[in-house]
Amino acid sequence: MNLDVLESMGQTIEQMTLTDDNIAERVETLTAGADMIVDSLFGTGLSGQLGDEYNQLIKSLNSLNCPVLAVDIPSGLDCDTSQPLRTAIQADYTVTFVALKRGFTTKKAAQYTGEIFIASIGIVR
Repeated sequence: MNLDVLESMGQTIEQMTLTDDNIAERVETLTAGADMIVDSLFGTGLSGQLGDEYNQLIKSLNSLNCPVLAVDIPSGLDCDTSQPLRTAIQADYTVTFVALKRGFTTKKAAQYTGEIFIASIGIVR
């Protein structure tokens, strides 16, 4: 739905696939001039280790000199243990929903979450 809205506004949409020959180069090209990267690749339901393509994508995003905002949880981070599932986004800011995730309370989590903000989505605990 949001893609349709962007296209109706005349915005140019560029897509990348994880089969691109040089993921790092493609990431750099697509993010050139960006003020911020928004990470919403994976959420809390992710389990198991990341595949090679996602590992390379996340490493490429982490190497950019651009602030990163993670939505709910940095992609690749286990929200209960704060352990990366091979690798994880190193966000400058994380907006998480309803309550702080258990894994966000460890010292190790800070290198991935950055500054944490809790946003309400209308759920009463």
